[in-house]
Amino acid sequence: MPKFKAFTTEQGSFEPAVAAPHVRRRCAPGIFFAQGLARQTQDKGAIAATLAQRGMVLRRPLGSKRAFGTESVLPKIKTVPPKTKKKVWADDRDAREKAAKALKELGESYHRRLAALQEELRGVQTQIREVSRTWKDRRKQFTSSHLKARR
Repeated sequence: MPKFKAFTTEQGSFEPAVAAPHVRRRCAPGIFFAQGLARQTQDKGAIAATLAQRGMVLRRPLGSKRAFGTESVLPKIKTVPPKTKKKVWADDRDAREKAAKALKELGESYHRRLAALQEELRGVQTQIREVSRTWKDRRKQFTSSHLKARR
């Protein structure tokens, strides 16, 4: 009977381990083990767990000192405060509402100013027409009186 050794590798957020006679041995059902990317471990907990269940891939969270098992769950991080996003969304919503209100007021101010300028433009155009009409009338009078004086 071959002598089994414990091998570990890193795969994502987990550290798989297996007991096999050789790291490339096909009895180890993990691609990292089959490709020879695993290393022999000296961790007594890993050796004991893998030798108890030879040929099965056991896992634990990467970097932890927990025991190896067939099912492994990542630890929950306690330093992150819960439900912080709702407060951020509420602050964003308030900021968006304020910005929308300011934009609406700015648009109304723009339209009022535009209407006032258009009214002023109509007044100036009316004055131009009146001055132009007066100038044409005076020119006619001048040319007709000047022609009569020459005769």
